[in-house]
Amino acid sequence: MLDSFPDSIIERIIVYSQNPCALLISKRFHRLAQSNFLRATFLLQKFGRKAIFSKIHQFAPYCSPPFTQNIALILLRTIVFNKNLDFPLLLYAVQNEWEEVVYVLINSFSILHNFETPIPIVKFHSATSIFYSTRNPTPCTAERIIDINRDAGRIISTSLSKKNFYILHLLLNAHKATPSQLVYNNLIFGIKNHPKLNLSSITPSIIQELFDSNNLHTISLFLKESSEFPCYDTILTNAVSRNIFWMVENSLENKADVHIEKDIAVRTAAKLGHLEILKLLLCYRANIHAVDDEALRLSSKFGHLATVKYLLARGANISSRDHEALNLASANGHLEIVKLLLEKDTGAHSEINEALRHASQKGHLDIVKYLLDQNADVCSADSNALILASENGHYSIVKLLSEHGANIHSNSDHALRLASKNGHYDIVQYLISKSADIHAQNDYSLQVAARNGYLEIVSCLLENGANVHADSDKSLASASRNGFFEIVQLLLLKDACLHAKDNRALIYAAGNGHLPIVKLLVENGAKVNTCDDKPLRIASKNGHADVVKYLLEKGAHVYAKDNYALKTASENGHTLIVKNILDHSQGDIIQINTALQIATQNGHCETVGLILKYREKICLKNKNDCFLASLVKACEFGHLDIVKLLVESGTDFRCHSYKALRKAEKNHHFEIVDYFLQKNKEEFWKLKSLYWFYKVLRL
Repeated sequence: MLDSFPDSIIERIIVYSQNPCALLISKRFHRLAQSNFLRATFLLQKFGRKAIFSKIHQFAPYCSPPFTQNIALILLRTIVFNKNLDFPLLLYAVQNEWEEVVYVLINSFSILHNFETPIPIVKFHSATSIFYSTRNPTPCTAERIIDINRDAGRIISTSLSKKNFYILHLLLNAHKATPSQLVYNNLIFGIKNHPKLNLSSITPSIIQELFDSNNLHTISLFLKESSEFPCYDTILTNAVSRNIFWMVENSLENKADVHIEKDIAVRTAAKLGHLEILKLLLCYRANIHAVDDEALRLSSKFGHLATVKYLLARGANISSRDHEALNLASANGHLEIVKLLLEKDTGAHSEINEALRHASQKGHLDIVKYLLDQNADVCSADSNALILASENGHYSIVKLLSEHGANIHSNSDHALRLASKNGHYDIVQYLISKSADIHAQNDYSLQVAARNGYLEIVSCLLENGANVHADSDKSLASASRNGFFEIVQLLLLKDACLHAKDNRALIYAAGNGHLPIVKLLVENGAKVNTCDDKPLRIASKNGHADVVKYLLEKGAHVYAKDNYALKTASENGHTLIVKNILDHSQGDIIQINTALQIATQNGHCETVGLILKYREKICLKNKNDCFLASLVKACEFGHLDIVKLLVESGTDFRCHSYKALRKAEKNHHFEIVDYFLQKNKEEFWKLKSLYWFYKVLRL
């Protein structure tokens, strides 16, 4: 029967039934129920005019598909908007990013007749706004239908959290919206209650985040199109660093604190060379002397000549912190600033020697020349300028300072020692040509060059008479430790003693895995058995299998220090080394039970498996005792794979089964307990204590 009804009747049935399940009656009902207009009418009928937007979050069960922006727009065109009842729609629109709804709300007005009472007599509908007018041409004013500041903090925070800056910009520009004079009979003489967006809830962290994301357009709208903006200090500091002049000016005009954080704004402007902003800040009485005239020091450091000139003209103190501005300019290579500072303050000449040291250290030859022309003392502070230049490899400066009388022997020929340490071959050659003492500090230059691998410098020093045996042949030991084969070879050619300090060169080379050097030393007579076979022991501990193999081939004793090599290799899981040691045991009985337990305790399954293959070499009368002790260790430390390996290798685990189980249970390794109980259920069930232990464990 329903099929004979027209669509209008069906639509009324759906609306007046107030039942969302009505659309399931038939396909026709379902099709008609998809109409946005019908859904809007349904909601209006269901919730009533007063609650239509105040209960917007209850729409879901009654609106399928969900409540949409189009439905909201239809409702807006159907009803007379009430700014008190219907404000939740704005919040909901912002939350759901309904940009068109927000646009309509902030661009819609009601007419106030005689500047007092809203009289919405005639409704006009358009694609973008809603407006009302009177029938008779009467002088009137308009009022926006929504108060954007009613819950401004929530609206703003929601827009920012959604990163929907379009909606935020709409709200910021809402005060510019005006009603159409044509539509409103050309009789509107004013707009009532049309304020800017209140931003009193904005926090400095929000502003900082906007700056960090370079969202300057939003920030500019905050400043220009809002009221009660609270974060001018944050604007000031960030605008200064980004050189945004108008923003700095705006924040200062709005009472930003120019002295915030010890005048950070003026110090930042000076550091970055933003001269115009610096001038503006000083117009607002910023303090250029803040933090001991840091503004001058920073502008000098970063080479902003115009800024330095301006600060000096405004009375900046050149001598602050012992003329640090001069030192910073010298260290960073700003010659014109150095000249300016010296010209402006003759007192700065008292610190010219420190400036010379800074320029020499950083390699600024032009500044060094200028300072020398200004009578800087090259010998001040024990010729520290020469030492610093030598350390950092500035050959031209070293030569220039030396020609001006710098003492190359200062501080026990420190210049030569540092040049040797850092590999500056040309400077080493030059200093030696100027009679530098290569034997200073017990031939330290040779030792440090050998330690750091500078072959050319080592060769140069040896050719000029450096003592290869200094400090018990430490040069050979250092080169061996760090793996510099060619230097070791050269030192041996110069008759270095490879037996010095109990063959420490060989010990160092073996400990660090430098096989070619180990071979070279052994071939030249180094003793592989020195210090109870320490080369073998330390190579085994550190996992250098190739070195261990070579030393064993050369007769190293595998038993030294109670089989220390085998034990440490087992402890660290160096399986290949363990194999090499066992292979070189030559059939002798070795005490490897401790090695087996150590490998087990540390969870090295592969190593345990290898040791088990050599079980015939275990010297205990009852070999099973060793395996059982290892089994208990594996249970204690939770290594199930090793437990399985030991059991599968034939260990009679029933002898110590209770002890092993207790160890596993105590440390919560229940997977091991399960393994034991499943391995031999019948035997375990015979033990009453184990039976109850298993029952309790399962509880």
